[in-house]
Amino acid sequence: YKIKISQKEKLLKDNEVMGKKIKEANKFYAQLEKRKVKLRGLALKLTKMKNTIHEYLDIPILLKTIVTEGKKVGLTITSITPTAEVKSDLYITQPFELKFRGIYLQVLVFLNRLSSLKDIIKVDNFSFQPLGIISENYMEIGGSIEVKTYRYLRTKADEIASSAGKIK
Repeated sequence: YKIKISQKEKLLKDNEVMGKKIKEANKFYAQLEKRKVKLRGLALKLTKMKNTIHEYLDIPILLKTIVTEGKKVGLTITSITPTAEVKSDLYITQPFELKFRGIYLQVLVFLNRLSSLKDIIKVDNFSFQPLGIISENYMEIGGSIEVKTYRYLRTKADEIASSAGKIK
């Protein structure tokens, strides 16, 4: 009879330990599901960002767009010079030095139009200097603007994901 009582106690303790382990496992699975949902959200966000920054940058079309936007506001683009690319972990920055002539209002409208283009364009350093007589109503200015655009840099994870998508 003592043996059955000790076996019963052992079984109760084992049952209690197993109950705790089951609770821990359920808690782990709940956290795992939360992380899966969060990871899916981050993957979706990354995909949207990849669609914003393209892998291929069509420089001739971009330059034509910049010149066209300048012409639309009456700004004369005298030169566009590409400078050295700058690589980071996920993207490549392609800067250009843009030289122009026009009046101040045209420059402001031009910069506003650049900000509404579908491609991401960042205007960094710029300088202006007067080219005409200061007493005129509309003084012509000249200057330069550093314009940067970005191109997505494929990673090993992208290659793995695309090859996994082709297998399925």
